[in-house]
Amino acid sequence: MTSGEKYSATIYLNNLLAFFVYRFLRLFFRKQSTFSKNMVFINTGQIGDITISSLLLENNLPSTYNYHFIILKRFRQVFNDYSGKTQIIELDEKKYKFNPLYRTSFIKTIRNLKPAKCYNLTSARGISNDELALLSGAEETICFSNSWKNLKKLFSKKMDSYYERVLYPDEQNEYKRHINLLNREFGIPEEEIFVRNRFMFKSALRDQMNYITLAPFSSEPLRCWPLEKFANICEMLKGKCEVLILGSNEQYEICDQIFSGMEHVMNLCGKNNIPEAATLISKALLHLGNDSGLTHVALKMGTPVAAIIGGYYFGKFFPFENKEIKAKYFFKEMECFGCEWNCIYDRAYCVTDVGVDEVFRYIEAYLS
Repeated sequence: MTSGEKYSATIYLNNLLAFFVYRFLRLFFRKQSTFSKNMVFINTGQIGDITISSLLLENNLPSTYNYHFIILKRFRQVFNDYSGKTQIIELDEKKYKFNPLYRTSFIKTIRNLKPAKCYNLTSARGISNDELALLSGAEETICFSNSWKNLKKLFSKKMDSYYERVLYPDEQNEYKRHINLLNREFGIPEEEIFVRNRFMFKSALRDQMNYITLAPFSSEPLRCWPLEKFANICEMLKGKCEVLILGSNEQYEICDQIFSGMEHVMNLCGKNNIPEAATLISKALLHLGNDSGLTHVALKMGTPVAAIIGGYYFGKFFPFENKEIKAKYFFKEMECFGCEWNCIYDRAYCVTDVGVDEVFRYIEAYLS
């Protein structure tokens, strides 16, 4: 059995187990008969995913409902500055997976809201994620079409069939799906929809400084442009502007090594939470990074972006163009685009082969 076949078999078995768990829980948690004026949104994705879904918090939703937004507990800091009307509900994913008491208690918490509608906005929907929406007891459960390959078609179609509505199967881009949602479900004219920050990061005031921000990492290694190439860009920027490196505490040491000796580069990995990083990004001349959560934050803050992206799910998140956004995306086009990280090569050439000179020329032209 090849590694690819083992990978597919593992996914199938995991989904099969999750499906039986869902069917078992469904025996005890059926659709409710009475409903309130509560509406629930679910996105259990990464920072980039919930940054996109925060479009719902940036725009004035009808006052007919009370809104609740379920996210993963480890990303709660993204909403530290948020003081809007939508209630943030934290989900501890490890407890939900391994602790049956927590799992049933969390489902009951959602059901106690007696939601009229429950929208599952998660991009990479899995069965356990679908379970949250489908067991919510909502009068109407709605989800985005699942265009990913991480579910076998058997399970994907089956889980879709449990929803009352599956939205936008012909639209791949997640930003555009959310814009369609605001327009078609909530009646907000498309030209009035805000993509940029209004309420999420209140401390981020646009006061441009002479630096660029650099986020050289991503949650998936295949998305990352080589650190040495980022270092080359920084060397070439000497005398033109300062560079602030953003990342996690675990990434501090490697950045200290790669970018050592560059007096115009400041290593801030692990020094800022997401709202603080958003403030720094909002004041930058430009943000440079990979396909990562901080690139989504930069778009949200209205900061010009230079992003190195790959073809693993090209078009699903990036490239994204909008009248509020100034962005340039760099990638090497290949026939294997759409692999969803199941790369057939020893490395992701669509990312790694993007040239330093090409990226630098754009940054230099923009700064001048």
